[in-house]
Amino acid sequence: MSDDEKPLNPRLIKRDSDNEDEEFYVTQSGSHKVTSPNSPSPVGSVDFSAETSILSNVENPEFQRFFMYMVTAFTAIGGFLFGYDTGVISGAMLYVKKEYELGDSQQELVVSMALVGAAVGALFAGVLADKFGRRVAICMACVLFIVGSTVLGAAMGYPYLLAGRVIVGLGIGVASNTVPVYVAEVAPTESRGALVTVNVLFITGGQAVSYLVDAAFAHVPHGWRYMLGLAGIPALLQLVGMIFFVTESPRWLYARGRVSEARDILRRIRKHVAETEKEVDEIKNSLREESGGWRDLLAPEIRPALLVGMALQAFQQFVGINTAMYYSATILQSAGIGDGSDEDAIWYSCGVAVMNAVGTIVSLFLIDRVGRRPLLLSTLIPTAAGLVALGFSFWTGLPSGWQGPLALASLLLYIAGFSVGMGPVPWAVNSEIYPLRVRAICASAATTVNWVTNLIVSITFLSYGNAVTKAGAFWTYACVCGVCFAFVFFLMPETKGKSMEEIQSLFKKQTSYGSVDTAYRVQTDEKVESE
Repeated sequence: MSDDEKPLNPRLIKRDSDNEDEEFYVTQSGSHKVTSPNSPSPVGSVDFSAETSILSNVENPEFQRFFMYMVTAFTAIGGFLFGYDTGVISGAMLYVKKEYELGDSQQELVVSMALVGAAVGALFAGVLADKFGRRVAICMACVLFIVGSTVLGAAMGYPYLLAGRVIVGLGIGVASNTVPVYVAEVAPTESRGALVTVNVLFITGGQAVSYLVDAAFAHVPHGWRYMLGLAGIPALLQLVGMIFFVTESPRWLYARGRVSEARDILRRIRKHVAETEKEVDEIKNSLREESGGWRDLLAPEIRPALLVGMALQAFQQFVGINTAMYYSATILQSAGIGDGSDEDAIWYSCGVAVMNAVGTIVSLFLIDRVGRRPLLLSTLIPTAAGLVALGFSFWTGLPSGWQGPLALASLLLYIAGFSVGMGPVPWAVNSEIYPLRVRAICASAATTVNWVTNLIVSITFLSYGNAVTKAGAFWTYACVCGVCFAFVFFLMPETKGKSMEEIQSLFKKQTSYGSVDTAYRVQTDEKVESE
């Protein structure tokens, strides 16, 4: 389809024909028939049309819930790979640095090259997801994971490690941007937050599995190769699942003029026909404006949502989470936990990863009940407290023998608070607050901010810790928690229980106020209206 035929303003046209199901959309060059579900896919030789999914042909209403969870699970394997590839380096680095005699700066570079790749991947993920579809973009991420893991597992030197980490990072960037958007677009309103949090659960689960793999191969000769290379297996599983078991996003299909396919998929994943038609009408209304591009990110009606989304992603990293995940073994080893051996540090790190996963499970049950905003505000307090205590564990004035246990307890408190709030909520909010016409691009911009700030924190942690002491570094991250608390309180509105189209109206209210306490005013107005 040429650029002038893209369905920038899709709307149905009645046609005088015996075929009542035949539909058309309007573009800049005229009207065109909506693509049939059986039409060939324009992408390569593999048919990526919505109806290639095996599960898309199941019409039993009792199967709808299972279908929704199946789609979420296959898609969220991308989150598992995200977590595994970011977590596995913590244990693998203990052996890689010895085999290749790496200094602090070289270690930081190996860790951080994945983040460079992720920032680049996230930057272009929005364009890929808009042009080829959310489903195809996730498949591209799978291929990158497979190639990158192979390079890392077979690495013959330091340059190969850097190259493999960049390739894996590109996959992480595409997956971390596209998976939450896809899940949010197919999820029902009442469970959207929980289903997006499933992706975060898979991220934390991937991190936990990576620590267990690190421990399992700790005594195997060249075990770090298995640690880094095994990520190719779940990537291959996801690629098969995305091709044969997962449909395309109905919202993306509607935006491309494939209305029949979009409506058919919504009928299969929603409980009632009325619910489907209401959602179709909301999608149609949200697309009355022309499709957006990067220049639209500065539009007055987009700025409030984008500010919230980008700020949450930046705060998520500036509170120091990935110093704990990437360097947890190094931190605990430095604090004198256990007998000081590499294997002991890895096993204690497993506890950190398990706590991260458990906290995400708790969030899964709370995010659609308590709400995004209260969950963030309440969990930032233990997050900051854990960082303050972790800083004290590296304070030289502590009595002998206290440093290791205090470091472990503080790290667990910090992870517990973070994993319930700052871990999943920024991803959930970013997947739901943007208008459909710029959703993928806005999510891409916010995810890029996440990876750039992740890179800044990760590449500077060892050096910054040496400059201001590790205690000073953790206390700095605790101060960021305070700034984040104020931002959420004053500028972030609640999105629980609202359709993605209703959330757009919520941020338009913020645009009309134009003051620092916009979120507070919106919440107050909603309470008054409900009364």
